[in-house]
Amino acid sequence: MLYGIKLSAKLLKHTQEHKTILRSGITGLLLFCNIVSAQDNIPALSDTLRSIPTSPLVVLSRSDCELDRYEHRRSTPFSKTQWAVIAEKRAEINFKRTYIDSLYYVEAISQLSSNKQKSLELLERSLTYNRFFIPSVIEKIRILLDNKDWEHVLSFWKSSFDCLYHNSTVRSITKDICLSITDEMKSFNNDGKYQQTLELYELFKKYFGNIVCDTDAENSILQIAHSGMYNSYISTAQTALNRGFENLARNYAFTAHDYYTQYYSQMQMADDNSAKKILLAVSARYRAFASLSDTDEKNFYLAQINNIYERLGMPADEKVIDQIRTDAVSKHEDAAQAKQETDAVVKHEDAAQAKQETDAVVKHENAAQAKQETDAVGSPADAAPEKP
Repeated sequence: MLYGIKLSAKLLKHTQEHKTILRSGITGLLLFCNIVSAQDNIPALSDTLRSIPTSPLVVLSRSDCELDRYEHRRSTPFSKTQWAVIAEKRAEINFKRTYIDSLYYVEAISQLSSNKQKSLELLERSLTYNRFFIPSVIEKIRILLDNKDWEHVLSFWKSSFDCLYHNSTVRSITKDICLSITDEMKSFNNDGKYQQTLELYELFKKYFGNIVCDTDAENSILQIAHSGMYNSYISTAQTALNRGFENLARNYAFTAHDYYTQYYSQMQMADDNSAKKILLAVSARYRAFASLSDTDEKNFYLAQINNIYERLGMPADEKVIDQIRTDAVSKHEDAAQAKQETDAVVKHEDAAQAKQETDAVVKHENAAQAKQETDAVGSPADAAPEKP
């Protein structure tokens, strides 16, 4: 009996120990599974972190925000391995964001030979992050110079030069701009495109102000361009005069005269004789027209002659104008007298013709009457019979 009780007590104790061990084993197993599960997640999360893109550069801002969410997530603690991956990705993003202007510049240079427009776009992005990043500034100016985009290159240079004039590279590119624009203006002059030369010069001075590149070269270019403009007006005026378009010739000659008056100090000619010669030739034709015209037209041409003399600063030739008026009056009087004489002649001729016609009628009537009388006298003799 006692043995049975002892045995039962041993069995109960053993059972309780077994339950304790079993319970401990289950708990340990659960803990182990959790650890394994967490360890299994490390590669997956690490890969996710590593896959956050840092290229192309345009995605950096978005990637920075995405990584920031992981860095400040408190719901699930990270392992040391995961924090190491986060730190590595953060260092990469921070580096690229710090030097993003340089990185865009490097990409732009790589595209320069194959796609100049793409290169220019990348330089613009570089300057978006740092508008005074000198390598991008210089390279953009060079591309614009190659494209002959003068308005763009000068305005961009001006906005950069005001802050970067102390840099020797920027001062050097300024000389390149001067040389390129000078060569372009010379090319325009050689092709007879004087108006384009002057327009480019005005644009150049608008941005460069008092900065002088080469005084002698500028003066020579301006002399050729202004003289070319003057001569083009003279050529057009002379052609119009030769073809009988006096009013058109007068207008272009006036334009040439006014142009010389404004720019004579920058031209290669000492006087305005070419324009004066054409205007005086037009005036001579107006005189001829006036002498052959009626009163209204005559006054129009005389007014044009006076205008030409006034524009040229010359005294009006009153004797000539008075002579034109006198000639016109004499011509009018002569015409009236001639008309009167013609009317008198016509009237005389009409009277003579009427007299002739009247005489003919009278003569005809007299002849008829004589015949009747003769016939009346001869009739009785013819009627008397012959004697046997």
